[in-house]
Amino acid sequence: MRYDVIILTTKKNLAVLRIALPYIRKNIVNGGNIYVIASVAIQSEINAINDCSFVNEDEVYPGLTYSKVASLMKEICGSSDKCGWYFQQFLKLAWSYKCKTDHYIVIDADTIPMTPIQFQDSEGMNIFTQKTEYNQPYFDTINKLFSGKVTRCVDFSFVAEHMIFSVHHMCEMINLINGNHSIEGDSFYAKILYAVGQNLLVSGFSEFETYGNFMMTFYPQECRTKIYRTQREAVYVLGSKPTRKQLEWASKSYDIISIEVNDYGPTIFTILSSISIVRQIITMKTLCKLRFNLRKKYRKLVCKPDFVIEENL
Repeated sequence: MRYDVIILTTKKNLAVLRIALPYIRKNIVNGGNIYVIASVAIQSEINAINDCSFVNEDEVYPGLTYSKVASLMKEICGSSDKCGWYFQQFLKLAWSYKCKTDHYIVIDADTIPMTPIQFQDSEGMNIFTQKTEYNQPYFDTINKLFSGKVTRCVDFSFVAEHMIFSVHHMCEMINLINGNHSIEGDSFYAKILYAVGQNLLVSGFSEFETYGNFMMTFYPQECRTKIYRTQREAVYVLGSKPTRKQLEWASKSYDIISIEVNDYGPTIFTILSSISIVRQIITMKTLCKLRFNLRKKYRKLVCKPDFVIEENL
């Protein structure tokens, strides 16, 4: 079985995407056509990248456009500051109506699979990655969308920067949301925004958390889970443009890494990782642990509240 591979991107992530695409092609087991969904403003740049096809983000699903989502957000909470964040999630769900394969894989544009990642086992069961994130507003929204029929039914998170979606089950989930007349809105994405309500500006919805718990509620017999070695804060060790040698080094410690470019600045750790002799002496995991422990001590010293993006070090 081959899967569509879907990547949502903006201009700021194009540099990382160019690095990631060969790894996505190599390491997404049974990956088929790769579609990059983005604004027409960067269409020419995406068309210049080998082994992927551009899709206009405003033409994935009838009525679902960036401007429409922005307008709805302003109506609900007075601001569209996180419009792009919600819009890209809605596009991942909406691809189920455009997809020509039974399943499709979504992977974030800043995420690089370092080793082969399998999304179905030999029996055709869907494999979901276990992660550690927890955000209560996600589950408040899920409760509203499904009138309490879908709840947090596992002790881990599905927010993993990648996921397999069943076209049939995703369309079913969207139809359930559309059929919830207790929530305002004339489309699944409008209903999600209204369900989030005033939490729109504090991350009130997760497509991965919603679909994962939907599947575990109604189709647990079709689900398997796996823990991969992941590192979401790899940018602070590898930098925003890691070399092939750095990535080869990273693959010995991690299966999946993310290069999130927001607020990035060079660090002592990016300098160390760029030195060949350092990479021969210590692993990336060791360097990540060192950075994690130093950051924790620093934040305690300056009385800043600590936060953990990635616990699976």
